[in-house]
Amino acid sequence: MYSRFGAAWFVDPARLLPAVAARVRPGGRSVISHMAPGFREFEISRWDLSPDEWSDALDSVGFEVVSAEVLLCPNDCHYGPGPGILIVCGRRRTP
Repeated sequence: MYSRFGAAWFVDPARLLPAVAARVRPGGRSVISHMAPGFREFEISRWDLSPDEWSDALDSVGFEVVSAEVLLCPNDCHYGPGPGILIVCGRRRTP
């Protein structure tokens, strides 16, 4: 499952992640990508979790977190130097 500025940003993780876990096979991956926590250019309600909070949320539904990090935007990025992009990758645990 891959979410880029989509469901993982706008749906309560307590509702979303159990549904994702039910569909991802053991060994399968879930990748979440959205603006880093603290990005405020958009005035839209969203789930603004830190890498550690996403890691805990994925762990709680049966994913081993492979990586959870914020990649900083380069100076010539459209958004300019700023909070960057959050990328979280989890692998579904095998029973």
